[in-house]
Amino acid sequence: MRNHFLFLAGLALIVFSCNNDTTSNVDEQGSGASQGFIDTRPSAKGAPGEVFVVIDPAQWEDSLGKEIRRTFAISVPGLPQPEPMFTLRNVSPLDMTKTLREMKSLVYVATLDNDSRAGKRLNRNFTEASMEEIRNDPDKFQFIKTDEFAKGQKVVHLFGADEESLIQNIIDHREQLRNYFTKLEKDRLAATLLDVTETGIDTRLRNNYGCSLKLPRGYEIAQPEDDFIWIRRLDATLDVDRAIFIYREPYTDESVFTEEGLQALRDRITSKYIHDIQKPDIIMERQKELFLSKEVNFHGNYAMEVRGLWRLNDLSLGGPYISYAMVDQSTNQLYYIEGYVAAPGTEKRTYMMEMEVILDTFRLVKQNTTN
Repeated sequence: MRNHFLFLAGLALIVFSCNNDTTSNVDEQGSGASQGFIDTRPSAKGAPGEVFVVIDPAQWEDSLGKEIRRTFAISVPGLPQPEPMFTLRNVSPLDMTKTLREMKSLVYVATLDNDSRAGKRLNRNFTEASMEEIRNDPDKFQFIKTDEFAKGQKVVHLFGADEESLIQNIIDHREQLRNYFTKLEKDRLAATLLDVTETGIDTRLRNNYGCSLKLPRGYEIAQPEDDFIWIRRLDATLDVDRAIFIYREPYTDESVFTEEGLQALRDRITSKYIHDIQKPDIIMERQKELFLSKEVNFHGNYAMEVRGLWRLNDLSLGGPYISYAMVDQSTNQLYYIEGYVAAPGTEKRTYMMEMEVILDTFRLVKQNTTN
């Protein structure tokens, strides 16, 4: 299938008109328009995971809006309660204000056959030539602008000659659309979260555990062992516990990468190492109701990703976790890394994305084997 979901604005499919609603002070890649240009645009606004969808209200309530919601508002996998992948804010093009145009993530949705006031307002974004191009090539359905109205902003235009063709393109490219915005949110979070890191912990991981991990300021080592380390960030004010643990052992059997093998591995690790300090009989256990596993390419290494739920065996606390298991081929060591969250009474989507961003920095460190 031809893939027309382009991730670089420089590979634009459609030329937009330069009216007040679409004029940008930056080029297609988001850099200054000319040498010496002074960027006076504000920084983009918006909460993590928030996407503003600019669409005709009638279309939002009908089939087109339903497909938008099916694409972006499905439940995040692996959480104890349903939470949408993205928080969608519906805005009529007739109600757009300067403040709304400065949001971090904007999605304009338009069909050329829409003759309503809202539809006509959206279609002002297209020249006659670009509208003709859309009609002649139904595969063309999107265009991305960077920093169009504010710094740190992405503006995605989804369009079609009619609702039917646009809906079909959204269905055909649903995963790509989700992945684009998911990566966008993770990149934004990483830029702030990892601005200052705990270099001392990373040095210890490199020297003693053969791996590297970028940890934001505030994480501390809770329990170091020869082949296990537990790192936590306790926030008493928010009543949130974010933690990561790393475990390694000699790799002996590929059956560890089966669902049963991964479950047994985690159970063995947590029963041995994850205890309440004051009450050693209270241990972390895996909730059997949820266990989602899949094969992934983890920065060039074959790995198994797992999402699931944990709880203390006295049922006093629980939450979600994400983990990866992989082998260091140079040392024949099996590594298991996990990030988990305890945030009772609080939405956990953003905290779990923080775990994903941190775990994504995990690297195996090549050992010096020279004598």
